[in-house]
Amino acid sequence: MRNTLILFCFLYLNLPVFATKNSFKDKNEVRYIKDKQLLDPQLQSYYRSQSLWKDYISDFPEWYVIFNEYSGLPYRAFGKPVQLSSAYSSEVFNFFSSKNFILPNDLRLNHSLRNDKHINIEYTQYFDDIEVIDSRLYVKLTLNNELIVFGMDLYNDINISVTPTISPDQAISSASLDISSSISNVIVEDDLKILPIPYQRDYTYHLIYVVNFSTRIDQGPADYRCYIDAHTGELLMRKNKVLYELPPSANISVQGEVYTTNPNNPTSVEKFVDLEVVYNNTSYYTDNAGNVTIPSNSGAAQYYLEGNFAKVQTNNYVPTFNSSLSNSSVFFNNSNSTIQERTAYHAVNRIHSHLKSVFPNFTALDIPMPTNVDEAGSCNAYYDGSSINFYEQGGGCHATANFPDVVFHEYGHAINGWKYGSGMQNGAQNEGYADLWALTLTEYPILGEGWYTNDPTSSVRRYDQDPKIYPQDLVGQVHADGEIIAGAFWDTYLNLGNMQQMIDLFKYTFDGAPQAADGDEGNLYTAILLEVLYADDNDADITNGTPNDLDIVNAFALHGITLLSNAVINHNPIEFTNANTPININANVTLLYAWQSSIVNAECYYRVNNANTWNTVPMSINGSSMQTSIPSMSDGNILAYYISLTDNYGYESGITPIAANLNPINNANLPYFTLIGYELNHEEDFDFNVGFWQTGDPGDNATTGMWEIGSPIASYDDPMNFSGIVQTGTQHTPGGFSCAFSQNASSVLSSIGHSDVDGGHTTLYSPFFDLTNYVNHAFSYYRWYTNSPPGGANPGADWWQVLISDNPTNSNPTWHYVENNKTGEINWRKFAFRVKDYVNLTNEVQLKFIASDSIRLGQNLDGGSLIEAAVDDLYLYESISSQTSVSTLSGNNRKLLKVIDLLGREVNVNNIYSTTNLIYIYDDGSVIKDVLIK
Repeated sequence: MRNTLILFCFLYLNLPVFATKNSFKDKNEVRYIKDKQLLDPQLQSYYRSQSLWKDYISDFPEWYVIFNEYSGLPYRAFGKPVQLSSAYSSEVFNFFSSKNFILPNDLRLNHSLRNDKHINIEYTQYFDDIEVIDSRLYVKLTLNNELIVFGMDLYNDINISVTPTISPDQAISSASLDISSSISNVIVEDDLKILPIPYQRDYTYHLIYVVNFSTRIDQGPADYRCYIDAHTGELLMRKNKVLYELPPSANISVQGEVYTTNPNNPTSVEKFVDLEVVYNNTSYYTDNAGNVTIPSNSGAAQYYLEGNFAKVQTNNYVPTFNSSLSNSSVFFNNSNSTIQERTAYHAVNRIHSHLKSVFPNFTALDIPMPTNVDEAGSCNAYYDGSSINFYEQGGGCHATANFPDVVFHEYGHAINGWKYGSGMQNGAQNEGYADLWALTLTEYPILGEGWYTNDPTSSVRRYDQDPKIYPQDLVGQVHADGEIIAGAFWDTYLNLGNMQQMIDLFKYTFDGAPQAADGDEGNLYTAILLEVLYADDNDADITNGTPNDLDIVNAFALHGITLLSNAVINHNPIEFTNANTPININANVTLLYAWQSSIVNAECYYRVNNANTWNTVPMSINGSSMQTSIPSMSDGNILAYYISLTDNYGYESGITPIAANLNPINNANLPYFTLIGYELNHEEDFDFNVGFWQTGDPGDNATTGMWEIGSPIASYDDPMNFSGIVQTGTQHTPGGFSCAFSQNASSVLSSIGHSDVDGGHTTLYSPFFDLTNYVNHAFSYYRWYTNSPPGGANPGADWWQVLISDNPTNSNPTWHYVENNKTGEINWRKFAFRVKDYVNLTNEVQLKFIASDSIRLGQNLDGGSLIEAAVDDLYLYESISSQTSVSTLSGNNRKLLKVIDLLGREVNVNNIYSTTNLIYIYDDGSVIKDVLIK
């Protein structure tokens, strides 16, 4: 919107430090993005493993991607150039369709910008002829029509009525809810819109009215843009386009004696360029040296403090004076103007000249910018879409027009609004970029230095200390959050050592023009980093690096802005190894960014048995190969390990297995497990070797998703295309056919929530195991557990629990947690542990497996989540050294002869799913009974 009222102002706080200077928030504002949008590496890995992206990189292997975690579509994908025949929409759309990306039916060109490096194209989605807010198909091409970047903020599942059920007057009432001051300039825009709101890894869609109105708040004027649900009347967004900050800013200069830095430093007499001089009702303008030629030497001319690019006025009066043409030199001084008026004029011309040096062909601001000086109030300045405005001295602050860099900042808002794509939407980016317009002109890291009249060392913001870092310093206040991105560019300048070089990178982000709603700065700042790297690139292929990639990546990483790694570590887990032998770990890493090769470290984390801390050994890297060795151990131990890549800033990537690094250990995803010096003693595979498994417990309260034994039926987020698997459709045993799982749906085409675990927990009990004749037994099992698939609500909130007991038939049995975990994985994963680390080796050791859907009243769906689980291949091992010390009746080499029930009838081992007590008879004379739990 061109006529957006944006106010940039500060409030005076008499504080010795400025830790709280950006704490102001407009209490009337409402955001539709409520929480920080933090990327989930585990979910990103899941999307990369799906057929959509796997099929794409099978054609274009050197491509990287960051997914929109709510839609499952690429937020930004980039890689080696892909040749298209043209940049026409039909060619672009056909390319994506040929790669199985589903595009909405109605995409309309928003803008297409060509510069000396790239073609940047953006389309907006419409549904039933209604614009979808925050929608965009973004495409970056080389000038040779090679595709190098694309992004898809698209919505393929909109299904709402486009007929409003409330009136515009009701929308106005909702928009002004709790506004105590009178409102004016009320406008309900004619066109309804559709607003997608990210929530619980999905979107909710709202038909909205857009309502604009003006009012006043304690800090000054307010100009609100509101989104009102056209069906419910809910106020979804109220954004003040007048942007406030603590403390305020501003000072500027004009022809004559002016401040060129701030009012605490000496003044300077400066030339006033592009100034209007009127003679005989004809206007003439001074040149770049401040000179003007009048075609006469008699009479007088009128000199106005306005010109081609600035119009300074106080209380609607433009400072003016007459001077005889016989005077070869004239001055604006205290007899005809104030120093803040002169400073403002001089500063506006400086920032306009700076703008033209960056964008020489941009003409929208080649107009006299209305520059209002000494506005009523104190410690404030603002841009209202058509003028820049500066407050008078007071409240402990200087007159804000006396700060040239604050004038630069306010004018920067005008540049952002008129030059940046279709206008800059994100408030934090708008503030950060406005700061950058000032910093790139002053080449000085402090903005508004000497702001307070009693403290020449005070400032508004500074970029030479205490850098703001994402996400911890993202606080939801636009000026504070803007310091993150502005600081990243400032540190890029420091790393490069050349301001013009940084400006050249900065300017290209205007044509790429990534956008995001307030609250989505994480994705936005990542997209900006990508735009900067492409601006630096010299061959349209950033997969081989860019000339200054380390300087850029390091600067942005100082502020927590990184490209989420697509690094893939390929490793064959070591499931068994001999005792007293070093454990060699070998892996291969692919899809590292070119600039990571010199900064990445690889490490292997390991722990032994039930330890709760990790040890670390470094991995050597030779090309794409990584190796290390874990120290040898005696038999009867269980090793857990995972592999991690770490950059110089401590950011981990390529975690294998994914999320195994989370803390605490018990809540992380499963690592790899290696049994050292163990031999198999007993199998429970639900196929060929199986005892009595009890499905259910009297205390269970799940309404669906109860445990079953048989052949599982897969469930999919998109069952028509068998995409986005949630429940497994295969058991784990090679050549097998059965496992335990949480209830089959009626068909593979059923919805993902058809038969998942709902409303409580469901329990699966293993057979009893007589371990009295053994010394150091270990169990392993494979489990499939997910509580956070892409289509599920309340992700990562529900527990997967595995417990073991050595007295389960007691009236008051004791159960000990083996797993108590809220981090799942849509995959078969192995867990292993030593029995003696948890319980005694009795004659009735038993395991139970619990999948739960927790009830949390008042939360979304009362806390209901999408839960699926499965269990297979429970194996029992004994350590080799222990076997030599026990009786031959321990069953180390025994073979099962037959299974009978209590009546002596032989039972087929492949059909043991009844509740009958069973007796196992072995060739060594040993007998094991499975006791029914009552």
